[in-house]
Amino acid sequence: MKIPSNRRKSGRFQVPLDMEFVSITGAARYYLGKTINFSRCGLSFVANSIDRKIDGLIMIKFKLLQDYSYVYALADIRWKKKIADKYLVGVKIKKIDQESRDKKLDFPFKIWELNSCDN
Repeated sequence: MKIPSNRRKSGRFQVPLDMEFVSITGAARYYLGKTINFSRCGLSFVANSIDRKIDGLIMIKFKLLQDYSYVYALADIRWKKKIADKYLVGVKIKKIDQESRDKKLDFPFKIWELNSCDN
């Protein structure tokens, strides 16, 4: 799958994590995906299926590789694109649950907060 060219200001970290996501405003249908990359402001992921009407806020559940625990995040869909038989989606991270950030992701998210996006 070809990924659109990088127009971003901040660097990307290639981190393939299994994930689930669900629309906050739509039907409670869960979709599976895999992250492609993260930046300090958002991430992109690929999903096998997604309702084309999903826009706005989604809740994401990431599965961490080191201990198979989960991290939850609220994110805003910024774009989505169908490529072949999959969907590529870009989101802006709005909030990450405090417990996960403190216990599992303390160091990376302190850096993330220091460089956080205001827009």
